[in-house]
Amino acid sequence: MKRDREVRNHRLVYILCFLLLLLTGLVSGGWAPWMAMLFMAVYAAAAFGISRAAGRSLEVSSGSGAMVSKGETMDLEVRLSNRGKLPVFWCVCRIEAKNMLTGEDQQLPVSCSLAPGGSRTEKLALTDRYCGKVEIRPRDLRVCDPLRIFAQRLESGACWTGYFAPEFSGAVIPDVFLDSYNMESYQYSQHEKGSDPGEVFGVRDYQEGDSLKQIHWKLSAKLGNVTVKIPSYPIENNILLILDNLLDPAIETGPEERSRLVERFYSLSNALLEKDIPHSIGWYDVTEQIFQIRRITGADQLQETIPEVLGCGFENSESSTILRYLESMEGRGYTNHFLVTSQQGRDADRLETYGAVNVFRETKEQ
Repeated sequence: MKRDREVRNHRLVYILCFLLLLLTGLVSGGWAPWMAMLFMAVYAAAAFGISRAAGRSLEVSSGSGAMVSKGETMDLEVRLSNRGKLPVFWCVCRIEAKNMLTGEDQQLPVSCSLAPGGSRTEKLALTDRYCGKVEIRPRDLRVCDPLRIFAQRLESGACWTGYFAPEFSGAVIPDVFLDSYNMESYQYSQHEKGSDPGEVFGVRDYQEGDSLKQIHWKLSAKLGNVTVKIPSYPIENNILLILDNLLDPAIETGPEERSRLVERFYSLSNALLEKDIPHSIGWYDVTEQIFQIRRITGADQLQETIPEVLGCGFENSESSTILRYLESMEGRGYTNHFLVTSQQGRDADRLETYGAVNVFRETKEQ
């Protein structure tokens, strides 16, 4: 690696200087070359010992949890502290920031000197044009002597996180995708109030696209404007929005496509909220190896899911996201599924056994 080559080159130059002084001393017979050689030998011994002892007391820390919009700058402070009684003449490392959603990483160099008991804070700036969870770790941490002929490599288990949030764009959901239930045949969900087919959860003004079966005729006549019923949420319109993040082994997706897929996922969820439609969102957590489902009834709940989804990861797998969902159902079913995918809807036919499946496909050409 670059740091190792640099130390080896400095050490080689140091050894060559030592040999040149030896040759000069043998040829000239003077005392000056021998004194210089003695100084170089003492320095090498001291540098070797100090670099190793000083490295044991070095700590690296930082804050975590920052969230900014994609394309904006995330300010990061990395603090290096010397807890020992010996100086750290030269400390070098690189800060690796890896986007867990897209797989891309950035490398930011850090270097400084520290007095005994001293510390220093390096301010770094991260930017990413894609959304995702960023894991930030110090890599190749080394403590060197002033001439950099010795380097003590240190291991740091520190890990911090940051988030580049997705952008919510206007998503169009055809009304036919939402009008998938029969108002004459209710079967109620466990998620909302009411269990009686005659119970109405609420009312609202008529909007274009509403079914005529939803109109509350008596109340409309009394109020003088068309009013529709909000039923005690029929399971036939119980929506699950699925992020398809398990890819067929033959498929490759780039950073831009993954980022765009997640943004489409959130834009659709936000569009449902704008229509006052509670729903659930689901994704497969690659690290925990479990299908996650979260109920969304408002903007705050949607925002709270962003860190989880940005860290879910993408993975090539023989098992599809839909199959993982079906394995995790445990009696909890949905009959209206929105699949957000970059594939051809792998195993969508299995999901159709349980209800409607509407595919929102994100392609590279979009």
